[in-house]
Amino acid sequence: MSDVAGVSIEQYAQLCVAMADTGGDESKELAIAAEVGVGADAWRQAKAEFTRRMQDPADMGKTAGVFMKHYQAAQAAARGGAEPCTLEVYTRISAEYSFLKDAQGNKVPFEQVFANHGITGAQWNEYTSYWTPKVNDPADPSAQTFRVLMQQESDRIFGIKRDASGSVIHEDAADEEPEEAPAPKAAGGAGAGSQKQESPDIFTQIINAITGLFK
Repeated sequence: MSDVAGVSIEQYAQLCVAMADTGGDESKELAIAAEVGVGADAWRQAKAEFTRRMQDPADMGKTAGVFMKHYQAAQAAARGGAEPCTLEVYTRISAEYSFLKDAQGNKVPFEQVFANHGITGAQWNEYTSYWTPKVNDPADPSAQTFRVLMQQESDRIFGIKRDASGSVIHEDAADEEPEEAPAPKAAGGAGAGSQKQESPDIFTQIINAITGLFK
């Protein structure tokens, strides 16, 4: 993977992690870059070019895949190797992010969901970059656990109760049968589509997370 203005993709990923809380303030970005010897012009060129490569369909996700490997490694190093949050917390926020509605039946904005849980968009990007590949990998033990937890959380949001067999409990036979909770899915990055849309594939989720870093 070729460097851009002397910045390798590994260093670029490390800088992205260090800049996660800059909120798009370029002066803060440049100050952080300068601390490791990356000048303003070099940072601007690297940011523009690596973003272009990751968004280029012809790249086939190659740059995004290399970036995410280094990005996740840098995140893990920053938090001492620990999980960014528990799977339970990730699942609850994912469910609310996807399904929660207000009293008028409108989808609750993701910013409000994040505020309810005391996290920022940058933190959510870290949660998704860590957990999304795991819960979408059938070979990972957390995938099945996620499905169970997501069913529980979506039932909670939709007010659905189940018996020990997993069947929906009808409290009043005369009542209209409640809808089944939507199939479990992992939420994408900040600003992803509404709950009626299909869950994006892993590459799309990665790009959503990446492009959400510098909004």
